[in-house]
Amino acid sequence: MAGLAAVVLVFGAAGIDLSTPFNASSRPSLCSSRAASAEPQEAHSARRTPWDGILQSSLNELCLALSRAQIQLIQQPRVALAMATKLARSWPGRSEPWVLQARAHTRLEAYPDAWAAWLGARERGYDFPSAHALRDYAIAGAMNGQNELALGSYRRLITLLGSWPDPLDQQCLYLEAGAAALRQGPAGLDEAAGYFAWARPGATSTGLRSLVAGMEALVGHRRGQPAPRVERASAAEVWYLVQQVQNERLPSYWPVVPRHELFGAASLLVEPYSSAEAAELWEPHVQGLERAGADPRWTKLARDRLKRLSAPEGQAP
Repeated sequence: MAGLAAVVLVFGAAGIDLSTPFNASSRPSLCSSRAASAEPQEAHSARRTPWDGILQSSLNELCLALSRAQIQLIQQPRVALAMATKLARSWPGRSEPWVLQARAHTRLEAYPDAWAAWLGARERGYDFPSAHALRDYAIAGAMNGQNELALGSYRRLITLLGSWPDPLDQQCLYLEAGAAALRQGPAGLDEAAGYFAWARPGATSTGLRSLVAGMEALVGHRRGQPAPRVERASAAEVWYLVQQVQNERLPSYWPVVPRHELFGAASLLVEPYSSAEAAELWEPHVQGLERAGADPRWTKLARDRLKRLSAPEGQAP
């Protein structure tokens, strides 16, 4: 935990200042009243030209359109996407429409499209003045195999939990950060364990409480520790986790991580109750590790466990 705290402090100091309410919001900086008041009014008026008035009017139109699209982002991401795509054609050099496209694709779970849009925003100079946009970037990176970029983003986000006053959101950030650290191989185990330990005390939702326990079990498995008896989740909670993981769609308040990691967490928790169920859940976990090109040690460890779980009762794998 001490090492993790040092990592968080270093990245908090080195990262962009996102701690103010303005920087925590998703409002584009060019639309901020701060930009308009950055210089004395007298000096600004003295240098105005007719072109300035035309430019200001155009920027006002852009800001209004961005605000309208932003309003649609949560409830109607497809509408926001259409609006942002149109803005990107009208303002090819601006990054803000690309950011809105990326965030809309993230909500639609179209992660390859989201990542492509984020690359377009970065090419146009976007540098994450918004903590909420940074989280969407981290999610898109994690879901597209950009593991180091995702972890770096989560390290910055962990220092900005005040941007998410809802404890459920904070839990998701800890779990997403821990999952990103796990994907770094053995070097990420301690950091992942630290994030999961921080998530544990605030876990009040039945599903998230058992998911935290499952992710901690996954850390233990990769450290070579025996599968734990369930300590922080009851049998009913374990089976609830299994049910949720197997559903086509996860609850909206759950963390966004590659699905095979959730299968692995659920498998480890359910094994004391059903080896057959554990094997059924572990198989897509192994397949996901193989597709993702995970650390070979993790993949071998996962295959060995699958052989053991799949062996006929009483027969050594």
